[in-house]
Amino acid sequence: MSSWEKLNEEQKEQIKAAFDICDNDQNGFIDLEELKEVLKALGESATDQQAKELMKEIDTDGNGLISIEEFCEAMADWWLRA
Repeated sequence: MSSWEKLNEEQKEQIKAAFDICDNDQNGFIDLEELKEVLKALGESATDQQAKELMKEIDTDGNGLISIEEFCEAMADWWLRA
C-alpha cells in the first residue's frame, strides 16, 4: 500500500490544494522555478543545487517536472513520517 493510500480523504484534499497553490501557471506540473518559489515562501533558503536535488527526489519519472501524482506521494510520505 502506498503512502497516499494510507491517508484519509481530508488529508488528500489538503495535499491536492497545496499542489494547486504551488503550480503557479496551472499547467498541472511544478517546475524547478515554481519549486524554488515555494521553498522561498516557506522560509527555506535553498541553493539552486538543493532545489535541483529536491526536484530529482520528488520527480520519480525524471521528466524535470513534478506531477500531481508525484507531489501527492511525496507529501503523503512526509505526512506519515511527521
